[in-house]
Amino acid sequence: MASTCRRACSSAPAQRACIASCTRRNSSRSCDTEAHWDLIVATDVYIYLPDPGGSFALTLARLAPRGWLGFSIETSAGDGVELLPQTGRYRQAPARVARELTDAGFVNITQESIVLRLESGNPVAGALFVAQRPG
Repeated sequence: MASTCRRACSSAPAQRACIASCTRRNSSRSCDTEAHWDLIVATDVYIYLPDPGGSFALTLARLAPRGWLGFSIETSAGDGVELLPQTGRYRQAPARVARELTDAGFVNITQESIVLRLESGNPVAGALFVAQRPG
């Protein structure tokens, strides 16, 4: 049904509304388990996963050939993962995340260091990643 929505709706906002409506009507089952997307964006999502690398292969499978994944992470001070008890969020080492993207099969991986947000007036260090499914 989601693929029907994409064919019927010409603009991105209309597609999102149509797919959201489809999902609400069919909440007990997926609208289209075979759907492939040109772009998947996940900002402030992976900060709640201790190991986001486990989801990269699943995400790659949902992308169309030459499709893109864009996401943000909070960056750790070291090479590993840090759990911040005061926020319940995980910080990741960008080099490790890049390796996990490569291991999952992504190509054309780019990363940019950014300030994600201010918390209590202090900058939260992060990184934006963009990676492509081979085509």
